[in-house]
Amino acid sequence: MIVVVVLRVRVVVRVRLRVRDHTQPDAGTRRRPYMTDRPLLDHENLDVYRVSIAFLRLAFDLLAKLPKTQRELRSQLERAAMSIPLNIAEGAGRATGPDRARFHATARGSAMECGAILDVCRVAGYAPEPLLDDGKLMLSRMVAMLTKMCR
Repeated sequence: MIVVVVLRVRVVVRVRLRVRDHTQPDAGTRRRPYMTDRPLLDHENLDVYRVSIAFLRLAFDLLAKLPKTQRELRSQLERAAMSIPLNIAEGAGRATGPDRARFHATARGSAMECGAILDVCRVAGYAPEPLLDDGKLMLSRMVAMLTKMCR
């Protein structure tokens, strides 16, 4: 996996991470080692889906840090973050290209909404900068992939 990191001096650095990808086939089978022997569904093979699930985990971490008084912001982030993988999965199950593109466009819109929510959290000081930076990096990667999938 290659991660692009933008440093504050505006230098782009490419880093190759040595991460064990638990979604890679084991011994010729299509299964995850921590799950049962069930085959992967179509959407689980998509990189954009995997990134959206990782962002959802980050969003849940962020929700725990938001003040309880910000019910609307918490609800908005929770719904938008969950909408991304759900729309990707539903789009993967559609038979025609225009149908798939519509669901991917909806997922892209939800990702853009999550980006705006992270900006609000940054301005309000609700979360640590590294958490917000990681979230924005994941979102920009998802938006790029979903933009290509909408065509």
